[in-house]
Amino acid sequence: MPFIEDTLTFQVRAVKQPIKKKFFITLEGNTITWLGLRAGMVGKIGFYAEFRGNPDAFKKSSFTCNDGILIDYNVPGYYSFTGKNGYSAFSVLGGITWQVVPNLFFYYGAGYCKENYLVQIDQFNYDNPLPYSQAYAKYTGYCTSGLEFDLGLIYRVKWLLVSAGYTGMSQYAINWTAGIGVTF
Repeated sequence: MPFIEDTLTFQVRAVKQPIKKKFFITLEGNTITWLGLRAGMVGKIGFYAEFRGNPDAFKKSSFTCNDGILIDYNVPGYYSFTGKNGYSAFSVLGGITWQVVPNLFFYYGAGYCKENYLVQIDQFNYDNPLPYSQAYAKYTGYCTSGLEFDLGLIYRVKWLLVSAGYTGMSQYAINWTAGIGVTF
């Protein structure tokens, strides 16, 4: 085609697609607080609330243990350790999500946590060789409560969410978290 002295004009139009915000719910956990739920919204900027715990999260301790001795045992009779030990722990957090690239989100949050390591004891009377009661003692060397930080990544594949991250509890313990859930 021969060139002529006319000018060609092109018009290019781009339409920015709004980022869709989606609600989500995931099951979350780690080695100590292995039963959890996170719910919120993902989008360019979103939010979440989370609760994690274990079945013993609200178990009470009657005594305090330090170096294998109950330091405040003031009950008539004696006790023996049963060997059934474990954590009484829970976390309550809230935070924000931020879209890094399509389908990949960063999350960061903070909240409150409590971790008490409990040891179980059998309580005995001097008159009877059978235990009359069981109780729990808080082992002071493995107990903490206070501020917890939570950070990680959420990856979305259509309606499925997978998350992985870290949590830091009162600057004493760092643990991983993982989760799986859905968007709707």
